[in-house]
Amino acid sequence: MRILVYDHAGHPFQVQLSRQLSKRGHKIIHSFCGLLQTPRGKLIKTDLDPDNFEIFPVLLTEPFDRYNMIKRVIQEKQLGKKLIKKIKQFKPNVVVSSNTPIETQSLLQKHCLKSNIKFVFWLQDVLGIGIKHNVNKKIPLLGNLIGNYYIKKESELLRKSDEVIAISEDFLPFLSGTGVQKNKLHVIHNWAPLDELPLYPKSNQWSRLNNLENSFCFIYSGTLGMKHNPELLKELALKFQRFGNVKVVVVSEGLGADYLKTEKQKHNIKNLILLPFQPYDKLPLVLSSADVLIGLLEKEAGTFSVPSKILTYLCMKKALLLAMPQENLAAKIVEIHKSGCICEPDDIETFLKTAEKLFNHKKLRDNLAFNGYAYSQKIFDIDIITDRFEKIITNKDFIMKQALVCGAGGFIGSHLVKKLKKEGFWVRGVDLKCPEFSKTAADDFVIGDLRDPIVCKNVTDRDFDEVYQLAADMGGAGYIFTGEHDSEVMHNSAMINLNMVDVSKQMGVKKIFYSSSACIYPEYNQLDPDNPKCSEDSAYPAAPDSEYGWEKLFSERMYLSYQRNHNLKVRIARFHNIFGPQGSWNNGKEKAPAAFCRKVAETENGGEIEMWGDGKQTRSFLYIDECLDGARKLMDSDFTRPVNIGSEEMISINGLAEMIMDIAGKKLKIKHIEGPLGVRGRNSDNRLIYEKIDWKPTRPLREGLQKTYQWIEKQVQDRGKISIDHRKQRIISTVKDKRVICTKSVHP
Repeated sequence: MRILVYDHAGHPFQVQLSRQLSKRGHKIIHSFCGLLQTPRGKLIKTDLDPDNFEIFPVLLTEPFDRYNMIKRVIQEKQLGKKLIKKIKQFKPNVVVSSNTPIETQSLLQKHCLKSNIKFVFWLQDVLGIGIKHNVNKKIPLLGNLIGNYYIKKESELLRKSDEVIAISEDFLPFLSGTGVQKNKLHVIHNWAPLDELPLYPKSNQWSRLNNLENSFCFIYSGTLGMKHNPELLKELALKFQRFGNVKVVVVSEGLGADYLKTEKQKHNIKNLILLPFQPYDKLPLVLSSADVLIGLLEKEAGTFSVPSKILTYLCMKKALLLAMPQENLAAKIVEIHKSGCICEPDDIETFLKTAEKLFNHKKLRDNLAFNGYAYSQKIFDIDIITDRFEKIITNKDFIMKQALVCGAGGFIGSHLVKKLKKEGFWVRGVDLKCPEFSKTAADDFVIGDLRDPIVCKNVTDRDFDEVYQLAADMGGAGYIFTGEHDSEVMHNSAMINLNMVDVSKQMGVKKIFYSSSACIYPEYNQLDPDNPKCSEDSAYPAAPDSEYGWEKLFSERMYLSYQRNHNLKVRIARFHNIFGPQGSWNNGKEKAPAAFCRKVAETENGGEIEMWGDGKQTRSFLYIDECLDGARKLMDSDFTRPVNIGSEEMISINGLAEMIMDIAGKKLKIKHIEGPLGVRGRNSDNRLIYEKIDWKPTRPLREGLQKTYQWIEKQVQDRGKISIDHRKQRIISTVKDKRVICTKSVHP
């Protein structure tokens, strides 16, 4: 596909995306305004770039003037005409336009519509609102009219776009108000190019050249424009003059930098160091020279401007000091992930006190720096980001189905998220924690407590096609059958289900899947280990052997009642002992396969392992992949009654342990001890599900156990180490103050 990406500012992350798209075989022209006073990315073609990648600066006769309104309008139109000329030569299938001035955007879109070129509006900032605010300051009455004109014009451009990619969920209310169709709206958060931002020591070539290596440095790097307050930097320098060897370094150009130059001379501020924009390849050296990195954004910018410099700062393992609105996405990220200190942009006193606090507490700075760096490593995965853009760019009529997975940090939930992503869904996951053993594949991951109805409502704020309710307070026999956790199990799980079923009705969820359990079956039908009865029609008269089972049975009835009374489409699966890699194996909540894999892996050949009971109790175990195949097939079916999803390959617990020993090549003794047992026998009865939706497992137990043992054996060997996957988990969003705050997502 032929794609032209125009990024007016020439920022680093947009051109990184263009490079990635070209590496995937697309013919790319990456274009930008050549004469614009702003920091730039890597905008020169290198030997490593493929032949199908081109950099094209759009050159005006003189530098682009941001601050002269009349001249700016003229230049915006000149810019649009030059871009259209290039588009006519290149004949792209798609134009992606980012940071583009409104008059330029208007000409660009008009040509694309006329030429049947797909137009993707990559919304970095709501320019009309910014214009209204700034012009109003100069000419209040006329400024209001001019601002409203541009807001209306920008809204029309958004409506006419084939796709709109916003950089924050905070833009969505505005976009909805403009009339942009929901199926055109996407959210992909900005990022920073990790591979272009290596870490250097504070004493480096650049810091030594500028005599900064032995000073405590507050560094601001980037544009100082109308959305910023350079007065803060002046006051910061004045405050620290008396501290001795402390410098405030400002790497910038433009109105704000000019103001600081005047103030420096006026007040003789010797520790205020003013430098012009540095070459992009020097940026990591510049930022590595800091002790604290500073970000500024004026209050009026609010949610509609997300400074990309903050994302770059997070990559540099430095503490951040931000003066910006708390509701701004960049501020939220920093606050949520504890990577810096934030104060309101008009609160100079707090800004200066916070700066002094950071100066005096190295341990605090180090902790903040570590947290920010860890966040950047988890989030800024360019391959995943490119996947999302590529789907939007390359599929004109592509409408991605949306799924919500509750309990997505758990064993089954995390695997389900991966499966849904492979099937082409946009997926939001929600849980109290992220997946423990791998980074989430979810487009949006919410850290939230589903016992809170407000959280439940927030996470269902989209037009979800499917909701998977897997969240529960649960574990293996050592957790469920001791009786010590009964009240928590019943209360927590019931609250989650009460909330989720009701909010699904309120929010118009199309279909909901509820994961029930074989634990709902009566104990009296499972006393004979050789002949347990677990057909679906045997659930009543009810007599589960645990409070966990009673809660599951109650919730089944509740979901079915909502199906009858409110036409909520419900699918219910009674899972039978699901197992596999990347599940609990040593925290007291592990189930029998994982527990015995761990015990066998930990014990040397000829040793002894312990087992609760006589080992003659029987069970069947289903491998995770087969479980998910069954669940997805059930969800796609029209069958509305509860069904078993399990294996019919019954085995005694002694037999299970012996099979794992054989897989491990070990001979171990089994010591039978007292402990919680559950029922004497349990085996899935798959006649109904096979009859209704033609599903049954196809893999033998041993095959799944081999994969599970290999994984757990490695966990045992690596115990005490920090696994790469665990450290690189992508925590994508969180719930704070009962509001969903997303920090990385794609809106389909």
